[in-house]
Amino acid sequence: MLALVVMMLWTCRAHLRRVVRSAWYSSHADDGRGEEILTYRAAAWLWTGCTVFVFGRLVATGLPPLSTTVFLSRREPGSSGMCAHPDRADADG
Repeated sequence: MLALVVMMLWTCRAHLRRVVRSAWYSSHADDGRGEEILTYRAAAWLWTGCTVFVFGRLVATGLPPLSTTVFLSRREPGSSGMCAHPDRADADG
């Protein structure tokens, strides 16, 4: 699985480089306006804002900040981190 992830990141490195440059540097011409619903910069800010909101909400409910950081940084293969894995959806019964 790790080899697959490394291969995918290696394959899309040019696209990821372009996305990061577009999101963080305003002078970069290609910002995804023709291909995407949101610009790369708007998507980066939206993702950052959502992460801060979820972090604050989990801390407000009583989860310690260190545990919240570990929980939010944990990713299972095949999922976005917050959604249940499709193969495990009915594992309990």
